[in-house]
Amino acid sequence: MAMVVAPTPQSTPAAPGYGRAFGRVTVFASRYGTTVPLAGATVRAYVPGTATAWTGALYDDESATAPVAFPILADASGAVALWAAEPDRVELECVYAGYGAQRIVLDLEFPPDYVDPDPDPYPQYLTPEEGADLFLPLAHEPGVDPHNQYLTAARGDALFLTPAEGDARYALLGGSGITQDQADLRYEPIDTMYTKSESDAKYALASALTAALARITTLESQVATLNTRMTGHTHQSGTVQNAGGTAIVP
Repeated sequence: MAMVVAPTPQSTPAAPGYGRAFGRVTVFASRYGTTVPLAGATVRAYVPGTATAWTGALYDDESATAPVAFPILADASGAVALWAAEPDRVELECVYAGYGAQRIVLDLEFPPDYVDPDPDPYPQYLTPEEGADLFLPLAHEPGVDPHNQYLTAARGDALFLTPAEGDARYALLGGSGITQDQADLRYEPIDTMYTKSESDAKYALASALTAALARITTLESQVATLNTRMTGHTHQSGTVQNAGGTAIVP
């Protein structure tokens, strides 16, 4: 029996969102038309046509995040599948006990484009799901703050000092508290205090002046009214006739 390594052609279109180049080979033994998969065959990757080990990132799954570490083993069907971020060409060396090593060049390519069997006849419009994704739901998840960039009443209150905290920031006058009487003694002008009669006597002149100003304002108002009434009044010229009676002005 001879070991055969054959690439698997890509005939199945990639599903939507497929983002990696892909290639697959199958390692099997063939004799008289019968094929037997060589599960567990050891596979290494090289730069094509050289003995230099491949150093690029290759993956064992389309969604894998960690590159594979060679050597790798063929699966139960004798298959080895590899993915790469971009199309590339790699040479694989396959070894199985009892058979000589065999190398094959494998092209990693993007699968044929996927064709949606039921395309959207109106792609310019949003579906309900697409529209919903653009807006916040009316009801948020219970217990979860949907807008934690804003302060709640409690967090806002926490930013301000309580009366006790505010008092603790300032020292009392004189280093200790004082009574109301002590405060009065500090600030009350004892030598310049007046009785009500004394205060009235000091401010009587100001009160009289205020009353006089009020009367002047009243007189000014009356003069202004008189001027308004006299505006536009004219006298006709004529002669005074004296006929032994009352003088008449035409």
